[in-house]
Amino acid sequence: MKKPLFMWVVLVLLVSILFSCGMSTESLARQVQESMTREYLKDDSNFKFRKDLTLIKRSGNEFVSIAEVTLRGMDIRLSIEVISDNKSFKWSAEPIR
Repeated sequence: MKKPLFMWVVLVLLVSILFSCGMSTESLARQVQESMTREYLKDDSNFKFRKDLTLIKRSGNEFVSIAEVTLRGMDIRLSIEVISDNKSFKWSAEPIR
C-alpha cells in the first residue's frame, strides 16, 4: 500500500515540475527588453528604456505593456504587444500619440 502512494506522489511532483518549466513573465519581459534594445540601437545609438519593461498577460500566450523609452532624443511611450510560446517570442511596438 505504501509503494502505490509513493508512486502517486512522485508522479504528481513530476507533472507539476514539467508544467512549471515555462518562461516566467519577468524573464520574458527581460528578454523582450533586450531584444527591443538590440533592434532599436541599430538605428539610434542613444535608445534606452527609462524604466524596466513589465508585461501584463492579456490572455493565453499574449502579453501587453507600455514602455517609456528615449528614442531619437525624445522621451516617448510605446504600446508593446508580445506573443510567446515559452520557447520563443515575437514583439511589436507602436508609439502612443
